[in-house]
Amino acid sequence: MNEWKMLSKLMMKGYPFLTCLELLGKDHHKLISQLEKGEKVQDILLKNQKGSFYEHLSFFLSLTSLPIAIQASIQLYEFFDNWKKRWKKQCSYPIFMFLFSYFIMLFFIIFIIPQLLQSFQPENMGILFSFLLWFVKVYCIFIAIGILGVFFLSIYMKYFYKEKMMMNILRIRWIQEYVVYILAGYLRELDLQGVSTREAFQFLLQLKAPLLLHYIIQKIDKELLQGKELLEAIQDTSIFSTNFCLCFRIGQKTGTLAEALMEYMQLQEQSWLQMLKKMSIFIQCIAYSFVAIMVILVYQVMLLPLEMLEMM
Repeated sequence: MNEWKMLSKLMMKGYPFLTCLELLGKDHHKLISQLEKGEKVQDILLKNQKGSFYEHLSFFLSLTSLPIAIQASIQLYEFFDNWKKRWKKQCSYPIFMFLFSYFIMLFFIIFIIPQLLQSFQPENMGILFSFLLWFVKVYCIFIAIGILGVFFLSIYMKYFYKEKMMMNILRIRWIQEYVVYILAGYLRELDLQGVSTREAFQFLLQLKAPLLLHYIIQKIDKELLQGKELLEAIQDTSIFSTNFCLCFRIGQKTGTLAEALMEYMQLQEQSWLQMLKKMSIFIQCIAYSFVAIMVILVYQVMLLPLEMLEMM
């Protein structure tokens, strides 16, 4: 990505494209031979390239010059890359706490507890101990099924791209907020590059965007084809919150769409941070409860010999 930045800066300063490649230490002779064959620069740059950056670059090249297209593509790419890094950082600790406590509990259930119970018969165990052991085993199984379910769903989601399923998934509030937030980010960055809102939606239709986002854009596009105004189409789509519709309407009417969408995104981020703090506290409580259950189980195992002696 740094090389693309340098290429854009050099071209913005007036250096020819081939000179820029030479300054960057790239093999420009191969490019010259391709140009002599009649190939276009944009076709050469995009040939056999995959990823969101190149999809953005392909779109902006149809609107503006190469250096500006590179700059706009980099800004759009970095916006979502920084967003992913920020939220990975925010979510890493609670997820680590949850998984760490879960695997510690699993280790105890599979290895430690069975070894401690080798000398005892099942009928000698107390009711509390038997219930806790049963509860922990069932809980571990459910968590394992949940983790595997999320893993396979993230991999094979594209194979379940059906309208009914999309509609059901989009009824979940935090998924709605995520999809609208991503859409707001795209619209804001495209607006900053001078792309009209209608052109932005056409771009997003062509882009290999997340499936849920693509589904929403298709719905809006159908509304537009029926003759509805963009704002009306957005308001008629139930996924969009009142805050988004308000910010979008104000931004569109006043010509400050980028600022209005940024305000919406900041409000959404604050809401997520509050939710994340609550979730972190909840996960910590679950982790501590795992430890407490393990302590109680081990303590009950240590009491079993005494209980057996009392029964004699």
